[in-house]
Amino acid sequence: MHRSLSSSFVGLIVALGVGQALGAGTSSLRSPYALLFFARLAREVRGQTALSQAPTSVPPTAAPTIAPTRSHGCLAPHETYPWCDAALPAAERAALLVDELTIPELIASMQDEQPSIGRLGVQQYAYGYEALHGFVGRCPFEDRCFTSFPCSSASASAFNRTLWHAIGAAQIDEMRGVYNDETLVSTQYGMKPIRGMHVRGPQINPHRDPRWGRNGNSPGEDAFLEGQYGAMMVLGGQGGDEFGHYAFGERRKAICEMKHFDAYSVEAGRNGEMNNFDISLRDLVDYYFVPLKACIQLADVGAYM
Repeated sequence: MHRSLSSSFVGLIVALGVGQALGAGTSSLRSPYALLFFARLAREVRGQTALSQAPTSVPPTAAPTIAPTRSHGCLAPHETYPWCDAALPAAERAALLVDELTIPELIASMQDEQPSIGRLGVQQYAYGYEALHGFVGRCPFEDRCFTSFPCSSASASAFNRTLWHAIGAAQIDEMRGVYNDETLVSTQYGMKPIRGMHVRGPQINPHRDPRWGRNGNSPGEDAFLEGQYGAMMVLGGQGGDEFGHYAFGERRKAICEMKHFDAYSVEAGRNGEMNNFDISLRDLVDYYFVPLKACIQLADVGAYM
């Protein structure tokens, strides 16, 4: 189960708005991770030699100038619509937009693959992407893929919040780099353009049974550890610092979707058909809810499954 439709549009607005907040007049992400990713992709496309040695930091003046191919806001003739006013809160803008949708448009917008709504200037958007320890997607090039970090249970064993935050930031920077300019992506190897910055992850269901096939996707069996891991991954992915501060207010680099709510540790019958377990309220509050609570309170996670 996902949040309401209005909340989904809030996520779309705050995720797309970060380009305007970070790039003066453009939507290019100005972080070292993404700039390096941009440069490597651009050189590959143009047939130049790949970067032999990546610098440890990239000053703003060294940022490659790459024009976005897809808008990240309202373009003419839709720029006068009230939900295009960036000065309004995202929730208010989303409510204004939802009020204008027809019933068929509302239904279509509640799917993983949201079609464009031409009459309102709403572009196609997708909600089905995933990044648990690296973005899940085809390789942009034959010899270059998205970074695959150690699985969640392995990374959590480092007991290092700074590391978790860096991994969360890096995986979304790579995704955002491809999203910002799809001309850098070669479809020859099966990579499709990224149509949204709503990302499923982290998974923070505690380990309860070694036979569960998703134990590697979760940090471990300790609820406090899971919460700290999840919060740092969300903060890195959404563009916050390690202390829960977002420099651009409600604007986000991406919308992270923590999962799964809740007490989920079986593969079959995920929607209730087989989950006839007698879990006490005390166990829910003292154990299963703890990681979710941390992601909400410490990281202001944007969505949940």
